[in-house]
Amino acid sequence: MYGPLLSSPYVVAMDDAGYVYVANAPQVSNPQGSILVFAPGLNGEVAPIQVISGSSTMLAAPTGIAVH
Repeated sequence: MYGPLLSSPYVVAMDDAGYVYVANAPQVSNPQGSILVFAPGLNGEVAPIQVISGSSTMLAAPTGIAVH
């Protein structure tokens, strides 16, 4: 069900709390790309808990992630 949100993910990062961040390629429905955030401990086909995207984020085909 949530697989279509992923479109050629460029990089995956995990923070100290176990949250997983995915830099996602642009899509027809979201030409800027996005950062998807998944909760710790999830397994299988699950929805991200947060999708960071849109013109106010100034993302343009994100190809890296730094988590602190």
